[in-house]
Amino acid sequence: MTRSPLQLLDETLSRRDAAFQARDLEATMALYRDDAIEIDPSGALHRDKEQIGKQIGFVFGLGLTSRLTELARTVDLGHNTAVLVLDSLFTAPPSDFRQHFLTAQTLVLDGGEWKILLSSNTMLPD
Repeated sequence: MTRSPLQLLDETLSRRDAAFQARDLEATMALYRDDAIEIDPSGALHRDKEQIGKQIGFVFGLGLTSRLTELARTVDLGHNTAVLVLDSLFTAPPSDFRQHFLTAQTLVLDGGEWKILLSSNTMLPD
């Protein structure tokens, strides 16, 4: 049975969340395009998959727990793009470390797979 682009997107997002929760760097990075760009919550720019992988690997090494809540989704199948807005929260129990930010992700459908092209994070005041 052929899955629709929207079903494929849902599956990709489920894999993204599972890989992130498991701190599985290889599975997480498989969801990014080679030419992806990320702006982390500090404002630092990471210009390709290799740099993004180093940053995400660093975050995974901190042992943070995360909560990603989808706030909005726009899909344009005419242009094979999707934009998501997430409420993202990282914490580090038992300390009181807390990092709360909005994440905007742009994904593109290429060769039957959704891949992250852009991820931009903006800190929120607590």
